Amino acid sequence: MLPIRIWFRYWWRSLVDRVWALYHWYTYRPGDKQILVVGGSWGGYTLARRLANGVPSGYRVVVVERATHHHHTFAFPRYSVVSGHEEKGFIPITEQKPGQWPRGALEVVVGECVSVDEDSRSIALADGRTLDYEYLAIATGANVGEPANSQDGFAKDVAISELRRNQKRIEASDSVAVIGAGAVGVELAADIKSVYPTKHVTLYCSRDRLLVRFPESVHAEAAAELARLGVEVRYGVRPGREENTIVLADGRREAFDLVFKCTGEVPNSQGFEQFCDARGYIKVTDTLQVEDHNPGGRIFCLGDVNNFECPKMARSAMAQARVVDANISAMAAAPDRKNYNLSTYTPAEVEGALRLTLGLDKNILHLDGKTTDFPVCAVDMEPHYIWDYFNVPRTFGPGLIPEDVSCDKKEN
Repeated sequence: MLPIRIWFRYWWRSLVDRVWALYHWYTYRPGDKQILVVGGSWGGYTLARRLANGVPSGYRVVVVERATHHHHTFAFPRYSVVSGHEEKGFIPITEQKPGQWPRGALEVVVGECVSVDEDSRSIALADGRTLDYEYLAIATGANVGEPANSQDGFAKDVAISELRRNQKRIEASDSVAVIGAGAVGVELAADIKSVYPTKHVTLYCSRDRLLVRFPESVHAEAAAELARLGVEVRYGVRPGREENTIVLADGRREAFDLVFKCTGEVPNSQGFEQFCDARGYIKVTDTLQVEDHNPGGRIFCLGDVNNFECPKMARSAMAQARVVDANISAMAAAPDRKNYNLSTYTPAEVEGALRLTLGLDKNILHLDGKTTDFPVCAVDMEPHYIWDYFNVPRTFGPGLIPEDVSCDKKEN
């Protein structure tokens, strides 16, 4: 459970937001001025729904997302091992339920942004369409690697096929290697060994400890549980891969039945190259406005795709959405002003929190400087919470009225 001071802070903010949204609901009138949010994942969607419940009349929010479904990548290591739940990891963001914002305040458009024209204040989509903007927020996140590589295709059926292929390959393999000891690599190795105890699972870590972005206590908990499960961890090894063969720095080769490479994320900044640094991250100021080629400061960037030094995690993107929302709203409310008192972003401690699964029977939580055991979630990773957050109807999870019960009520 979150510490009381953090829980109260977010409860209070939520209450204030809700009161403001109710006021806005009755005063808002839609218009033709567009605020474009490119990217509909955690940061982009959070920003869009905040703006939809607060922007002045005359504006509307348009989310531009290249995929029809939000990919719940946190569950992909589990869904690569355990079958029967992979459909739950893809949330159809175009199927928004009504009633969460005023009518006409938000629209979701499926399309891929390929360029930005700052002079005409417009973006071009891959299918030839152009969209004008008064304000633009880039929230395209990062491309994830294995076990479900988002760069291979963003269609739901493609990604599901890859997850199911992983399930079959893991089941058929006696020896599995995982390259990369971040959260994804550790969770994948632990899940494989937890579900298939007799398989030989080797985790290759390029550093002297696991999960180097987090404190030593996280490594200690994870290493102990991997040892208990029987995962072999090779520290200080950065191997190459040729098909299902590990290639070590000295030229030695180690053969496995299956090899996964889980070595991090790459910023998804294609189409925004004029704003990027040498690593491909979009350069931003502390107000999260894009540094270069940005007349009037109308272009913002949030989440994993920007170069702000902070945890590259969903909580950070959502926290940055609050700052971008405040700044766009301030500018939209007084568009003729030359200077604004804009909010700045400072990472909070809670943004670096980590919930880590270590097989089917152990979870840990790192928060507020402490690493502790955390209640084990259901095998499917309880994605119904994610569906509810993204405001789309679901057919699984708690809170549903069985169809036969509802029919009985109608007959009575």
